[in-house]
Amino acid sequence: MQSRAVAELAGPLLGPAATDPDHGPVHPLTAPLRAELTLTGRPPTATFVRLRGD
Repeated sequence: MQSRAVAELAGPLLGPAATDPDHGPVHPLTAPLRAELTLTGRPPTATFVRLRGD
């Protein structure tokens, strides 16, 4: 997925800035963002991710 498409789907869902103890500054999502993963290999690795706007 291209970064522009991710931004278009996730942008409207961004909440206020917060600080995560492991990742630093973050903007948590205010609603779920559904994703579909295609897993391959052993151990399973996500090789394709599709974000859904529904």
